[in-house]
Amino acid sequence: MIPFLSGYGNSAETITLIDHWLFQVILNGFYSVDSFFLLSGFLVSYVIFKMFAKSNEDKVQFPWLSFYIHRYIRLTPVYMIVLGFYTTLMAYLGSGPLWNLKDDPKCIANWWWNALYINNFQSAADQCMGWAWYLANDMQFYVISPLFLITLWWVPMIGFSLLAFAFIANFSSIFALTYVYNLIPGFGNIAEQVQNLTVFLDRWTNKFNKVYVRPYTRIGPYLVGIALAYIIIKRKEKNSGKLSL
Repeated sequence: MIPFLSGYGNSAETITLIDHWLFQVILNGFYSVDSFFLLSGFLVSYVIFKMFAKSNEDKVQFPWLSFYIHRYIRLTPVYMIVLGFYTTLMAYLGSGPLWNLKDDPKCIANWWWNALYINNFQSAADQCMGWAWYLANDMQFYVISPLFLITLWWVPMIGFSLLAFAFIANFSSIFALTYVYNLIPGFGNIAEQVQNLTVFLDRWTNKFNKVYVRPYTRIGPYLVGIALAYIIIKRKEKNSGKLSL
């Protein structure tokens, strides 16, 4: 049915178990990745805001070239090595009913989507290393982050307005997509949903493709990280000013 149930002999009993309310935190742990988006947004923003704070306000310039090139060079070589290993050698290092026994044709054909960090716009069936959607989202958030960083620092009213607009767009897109495509809200009430397994799996696949991996539905925690970094930097500035007096 679902890969994580394949190791149990009595799948019906397993469904009853995971439908218990105590299991919902684990079952819906997919969104724990939001904590990494928050940390990523916070760390990137904190470093840039700290640079702004230490520089002369009349001379500070955003390091556009190094900001983007350093990020791409830092991530991509290792990323491509792992992708190449997964595509060519991984199949020969194990066996089993869920183990790929041949080179992954998706990776051979679509590796360049990963290299450009746009693989989260592919369907789940076409993605190479499906879990790499996170890297694509994180890179896309990084690319647009200066829009918020620069405006927050120089014109806070505009910066916070942009953040508010982005939050509203984020929430609205999740609501609209879930409503229009009748997507499952989460993994709750499994016992009832799997009564029609085909429909359930189709709805879950649609949720993955249309909501779970898309940047406009996952950017919320990253924006929280940006706002949090700004607040902390400004508080530190305020406190250091009091101490100097």
